Amino acid sequence: MTAFVRTPDWKAFENGGDTTIKILKSIDKGKTWDTTSVLSPFPSARLRLLGFTSEQNGYLILSGDRTMSSEANAILKTNDGGKTWVNAGTVQNNYRLVTSGGFINNTLGFISFGTLNEMDQPGRPSLYRTIDGGEDVG
Repeated sequence: MTAFVRTPDWKAFENGGDTTIKILKSIDKGKTWDTTSVLSPFPSARLRLLGFTSEQNGYLILSGDRTMSSEANAILKTNDGGKTWVNAGTVQNNYRLVTSGGFINNTLGFISFGTLNEMDQPGRPSLYRTIDGGEDVG
């Protein structure tokens, strides 16, 4: 799944491979493009959610390394307009499938996970929040 961001002044999208994810960004309405390669923390990423909360601050939420309805997750962030990306954190001890996520600003973000089904009980999806940019998600 390819993720993209579009504003009146600039565009960005992600084009993932197995171990390397490429972020392409244009600030001149598509006349020129800057490309950044980001090493995926997983052998292959299933879900990639790209977003920017300002011209400089952005996030890339990844899920992957899936096996039997379980997968890993990671939050990557940039504060230089997408030139460099760092691993900001992960939702610990939750290996269900990521369904969505995003950031409101540079510190406040959300990640949702799919339903956990247990015998004779209704399904329970879950929503996690971070207030420190992804370092601690709970």
